[in-house]
Amino acid sequence: MDSSATPSPPFGLLVVSALYEEELAANEADVLVDVQGSSLLTGRAVFQKAREVTKLVEALGECPIPIRGEDISLDSIQAEVTSGILGRSSSATYRLRIRCRDLEGLPDALGVVTEAKNTRLSELEWRYPDTAERQAVWLARGIAMANAKAEAAAAALGTHILGVHRLIEASALPGADSYPQAAPLMEGSLSLRRSRKLELGMELGHKKQVRVSLTVEYRVAVKHLPLSRPEPSGL
Repeated sequence: MDSSATPSPPFGLLVVSALYEEELAANEADVLVDVQGSSLLTGRAVFQKAREVTKLVEALGECPIPIRGEDISLDSIQAEVTSGILGRSSSATYRLRIRCRDLEGLPDALGVVTEAKNTRLSELEWRYPDTAERQAVWLARGIAMANAKAEAAAAALGTHILGVHRLIEASALPGADSYPQAAPLMEGSLSLRRSRKLELGMELGHKKQVRVSLTVEYRVAVKHLPLSRPEPSGL
């Protein structure tokens, strides 16, 4: 036996990539609205004393699918000072965040916003379901795809899989998508709420592509080929 021969590795590696994709539909939306107020207020007083804000909140509560008060929050306040003195007499722009938990009611909510005076739709943010549990399902489906490819490759190579050496995952999961809306889109929309048709340059529903990319390294049995021995030379 040749003791100087290098021993064969215990296994080889078969590297397989897989990509699982699925469309995920948004289940909620945040409507960001700028309301021009005639006076400067802060905190809860905005919802109690700012006439423009209280009228909008009341109208949203009267929608066929009502928007509750707890789903309307104050995002920011921009004060407008003309006399050089900041006070309650100063006007202000209030940015409200309106959470629409049922997308069936989104057209009516947008209709209320576009009909309201001194109000402008600023942004629409799509929100997606909690993906913690579904992410495990997507990962399992991606692994199943990788396993199928690995089994086919191993069979074609004339070997068999011993186990997994390493798995690398890269996922693209949904967050909130934001779509700013320009002021001219709000014009001529007095009858939109009745018709439930909104010409706002956007779709009233949104889906996002989920991608789970995997690279799996499988341990495979090494094929040992018989060593060729030189034929003895004739005398």
